[in-house]
Amino acid sequence: MSFDRNLCKVLVADDSRLVTSSVTAILRQLDLSDIYYAYKPFEVINLCKQMHFDLVICDYNFQTQLNGFQLLEELKHAQILPAHTTFVFLTGEND
Repeated sequence: MSFDRNLCKVLVADDSRLVTSSVTAILRQLDLSDIYYAYKPFEVINLCKQMHFDLVICDYNFQTQLNGFQLLEELKHAQILPAHTTFVFLTGEND
């Protein structure tokens, strides 16, 4: 199975614009260009309802009621996250 980076849809979800910018720079170095952004959990849910992502890079500690794990569980429960989607948690916390 070949991997076409031009067809890979990536969602970067973090409440820090600095983090989304840094992650985007890394993704672009890997020749990934179809990148979408969400800054709050409800934005992640709405975007996942609209399109299917191959990769979701998600903050674990949103400064909201839902953390990243709860968000993933919500996406699974609502059945709006395709089985092929890779979901990666990202955190800058040290505890």
